[in-house]
Amino acid sequence: MKSRGQQVVIVSARPPWARALTVWWLRFHQIPFDKIFCVGFGKGTKQRKLDVIEKEGIDHFFDDNKRLVNFLNQHSIKATSIFP
Repeated sequence: MKSRGQQVVIVSARPPWARALTVWWLRFHQIPFDKIFCVGFGKGTKQRKLDVIEKEGIDHFFDDNKRLVNFLNQHSIKATSIFP
């Protein structure tokens, strides 16, 4: 996606204190991204992710969590599961 000129924004359920380690891991594995948000896990994670997606104006969101994908689609966010 990045090579096609798309901005890549990662919205992770990792805790905010893990952001620096996550950035290091992504760079070490040469995974391109423009921005990263660590919103934390547990109660309210879906809503915190939705808040970031709306604030950042993300056009399409991909995730491995089908429940999150359904939640986002119900809130008018175009979301796709990365697993069939």
